[in-house]
Amino acid sequence: MCIRDRYMGMAQYYEGKNQWGKAAYHYDRCENPTKALKLYIQAGESFIPDAIDMVVRVRNEALVNKLVDYLTGEVDGIPKDAIYTLQLYEKLNEVMKAVKIAIAISAQEQEAGNYKSSHQTLFEIFKNLRNKRLAIPYELSQKLMIVHSYILAKRMMKLGDHLLAARLLSRVSTFASMFPKHAVAILTSTVLECSRVGAKASAYQWSLVLMKPENREQIADKYKKKMEDTARRPVKTADPEENKSPCPYCKSLVKELETQCETCKNFIPFCVASGKHMVLKDWTCCPSCLLPAIGEEFRRILAADPTCPMCDGKVDPSKIISVLLFSKNRSLTLKTSLVCLTCSRWRKWTRLKKLKCLAKTPLITNLLTHITQPKHTSLLCKGCLLYTSDAADELLCVDLGGRRIIKKKKK
Repeated sequence: MCIRDRYMGMAQYYEGKNQWGKAAYHYDRCENPTKALKLYIQAGESFIPDAIDMVVRVRNEALVNKLVDYLTGEVDGIPKDAIYTLQLYEKLNEVMKAVKIAIAISAQEQEAGNYKSSHQTLFEIFKNLRNKRLAIPYELSQKLMIVHSYILAKRMMKLGDHLLAARLLSRVSTFASMFPKHAVAILTSTVLECSRVGAKASAYQWSLVLMKPENREQIADKYKKKMEDTARRPVKTADPEENKSPCPYCKSLVKELETQCETCKNFIPFCVASGKHMVLKDWTCCPSCLLPAIGEEFRRILAADPTCPMCDGKVDPSKIISVLLFSKNRSLTLKTSLVCLTCSRWRKWTRLKKLKCLAKTPLITNLLTHITQPKHTSLLCKGCLLYTSDAADELLCVDLGGRRIIKKKKK
């Protein structure tokens, strides 16, 4: 008897005993995925991960559609946890479908008031796309930035930086519909923080939103009178002017919390430590998640709490990855080298590749792999903005892909 016949016999035996999960496994082993999927579905939710692994391995469109129908509730009228659909599309490399599912899951978590879980869902899909060197959809970046701004605002209030907290809360309040369970509480906090730092025009604007009939009854009693008084007094003076810093692409001055440059229309990456847009002069990366941060802001928040606000990983301030970049033709290239996390010394790119300590530092190895993909430079310059080559430390002799430019001498 061949092995396939043995698996078939065992599958029929377990099917007769109503042990659907074991029967499905053995039908899969004897190359009958259609029957296996039917029994996996019959076995219940505990066998969904096994069904996903089988469908991904087989790559049959009919089976994928059948499993999706089951996960979305088309089969039994009971929608399953959306995280399973996300896992399926991620393993199938269906990027845009995975992003849509992740955003839908995040929205469900926000409706339930689970903002930390929502943030984690968006961050995971963001990280997966970045690791695969795929373009990050604008909608995903925006939603992650808004949820992250809410988390940062709470952290800034604890640090006593009420001006930055007020501006972050103003950003979040613009998208208050993303936080339906706590929209009124967020608007109330925005009014209080804006009043505290003298941004009376913004406080008046958000107090008017609170006075709408659907919001007014939900205001906490201890703040209700203050909100009503603020809304009764129109403000003619403007808020304190927000500081501006240069756009990394075209060097035009942009407000610190604006993430889109009006001059060059580029989306500027935001700092994970402050929510401000990134600047060239103090560009660093979190050693855990490799997302960009303004060095000064990152060290400031790590002094109070040694965890990255984005990935929650513990960060030693001395291990922050510092990166110096220069701008050329509205794109960015690595100018100098990276600091080795093992020996904590700056190295030129050509020397860093030869260091023995590099083999002991997988983080740096992964980072260097991530930034040395010339064919992906058009994506990376808007995502992590890091790429280089052996010639990248020569400011005037490198093109947009990091390739050396050889100039012919004029006769």
